[in-house]
Amino acid sequence: MPEVKRVDRRKFIYAGLGAAIVVVGGVAAYLATRPPERVVETVVQTQVQTVRETQVQTVEKPIERVVTQTIERPVEKTIVTTVAGTPTTIVQTEVKRETVVQTQTVEKTVEVTAPTTPMAPVTLKLWEFGGIPAEHDHVRGLASDYKNFKPYVTVEWANQDWVTKREFLIAQFKAGTAADIVTQDTASIPDFVALGAFQPLEDVDAEAVAQEKKRYYPEVWDTVTYQGKSYGFPTYVDINTMYTWSVPMLEEAGIKPPFKNWDDMLEALLKLNKPPDRYAISIPMSQNTNDILIFEGIAYANGARWLSEDGKKVTVNTDAWSQALQFYVDLVNKYKVVPPGPTSADYFVSTQLFFTKRVALTVGMSWIPALVQLGAFALDWQYKLAPFPSSPYPPGPTIPFMMEPTTTFIMLSSSKNKKEALDFMRFAIRPESLRAWAGHKIRGRTPCTPEQWKENRNPEYKEMEQLAIEGKLFKNAIHVPSFPGIVEMEKLLGVAYQEAVLGKKTVKEALEGLQRDAQAVLDRIKK
Repeated sequence: MPEVKRVDRRKFIYAGLGAAIVVVGGVAAYLATRPPERVVETVVQTQVQTVRETQVQTVEKPIERVVTQTIERPVEKTIVTTVAGTPTTIVQTEVKRETVVQTQTVEKTVEVTAPTTPMAPVTLKLWEFGGIPAEHDHVRGLASDYKNFKPYVTVEWANQDWVTKREFLIAQFKAGTAADIVTQDTASIPDFVALGAFQPLEDVDAEAVAQEKKRYYPEVWDTVTYQGKSYGFPTYVDINTMYTWSVPMLEEAGIKPPFKNWDDMLEALLKLNKPPDRYAISIPMSQNTNDILIFEGIAYANGARWLSEDGKKVTVNTDAWSQALQFYVDLVNKYKVVPPGPTSADYFVSTQLFFTKRVALTVGMSWIPALVQLGAFALDWQYKLAPFPSSPYPPGPTIPFMMEPTTTFIMLSSSKNKKEALDFMRFAIRPESLRAWAGHKIRGRTPCTPEQWKENRNPEYKEMEQLAIEGKLFKNAIHVPSFPGIVEMEKLLGVAYQEAVLGKKTVKEALEGLQRDAQAVLDRIKK
């Protein structure tokens, strides 16, 4: 219903009292005692209609109408009477109510929507890369519900493959057939900005973007910022790297996480390791993106970095990287606390070993609860998560964890309806929508705004909740590495750590090869 605002501006204008009304011989003569009352009443009626550039235009339309009023007046009578035989004139005031019809002018000003040309139908394409069914249902529902918000806009949702997202999106962008909006990871932003594929949101509506920015933790907003521009709206963050432990198994062994460092963890793993029935820990070491990010997170927590401070040199042949890779190699080959064949076990397989009680711990990200919601595993026991520790003496600056919003609404620069695309993106991150990613509909997604944490329904994250509400959870946390060439370099990293784990190369040889190949990627991109 349109909102109606009533503003009364009634003004009563008096011209003074007029002369008396005299009636002689029963005939009345009236003099006006007051001019007609003028009532000004303004009714503002706002009707939200779609006009070009989504602005509501209004005009004032004055309306005058005449109404009748019944007015009652006192009158005077002159009476001739005989007193003691002598005719005498007596002026006698008598309250005699006479009804007269008086004209009253009522003026109304009505604010109405100016006539405009109706908007032509708009179709937006939305591609969601990856995600779980609960997430697909929610985002698809947002696309459908948008019709209730803007009837002339149709949002066509489609799910796309996560593994091949980079190659697929580049091909579609170059062919001119890419979607208007995608949901994907933020680590890809620099690569796609370099290609000219992603749209800086401030260039569409800087004020709107500034309003949304205020809702996020500053460290989270940094994950969608590149070269001073914002490229997306996050819905949650994945924390990387974390380990998950079976509460019953560790309690039985008298072990109380979290672990202070790698030595502390190794001591516990050796105590828990009981092959072949149960190994201590599973670590995914395939060449899939998630598995590479898991190792990358361990290395970064130990002080490793991909690039020098000036961004011109690759720095993977350092002690921080070497220690992390040697720890991987030793867990598999020296201490044998990892089940055989880790390089063929991706994240899902590795997690499956944990939930089937074949290992006491598993290494992964914060979204393990999402796999539980997916129905992949049935549980009758408790598990907990904590950030993966660093070595006792890390050779570089440590961090609590890396993070990345992997379902972030991002606009393509090729969109022909950028304003409409931004409006939908803002619709998709309303508080009532983001609530879904705080465990209301979708499990295993770490909330990324204060309003989400206040409504968190992920019990596995309860230990982080108060820190988040106090603004401390994300302190010193950083975004996963994000710069032009990172995606290609990470694929090279997957090859390198497998070569070391499988014994094809020493740790030093594997990292030297990675240094050479990654530097070549960086040099080619910077030309």
